[in-house]
Amino acid sequence: MRLILENRELNMNHRDHFIQGEWRVGTGEELVSWCPSTSDRVWSGTRATAGEVDSAVGAAHDAFSSWARRTLEERVAYAKA
Repeated sequence: MRLILENRELNMNHRDHFIQGEWRVGTGEELVSWCPSTSDRVWSGTRATAGEVDSAVGAAHDAFSSWARRTLEERVAYAKA
């Protein structure tokens, strides 16, 4: 499934977790999303484990101070890249 959101295409088939600047495959249990109107399976992926969540939170904490110093324009440019 692909969505267009404010002229940006999002690939809803991506099943990995973005941690410390790289995509990682989750190793937790399967997670499935169902369409409420048709009961069709829309998306499936793998949940993050507690360790993977800890890694993501730690990476976000480490990156916060440098990100906070960026200007709005720099943040927008980064998000659009």
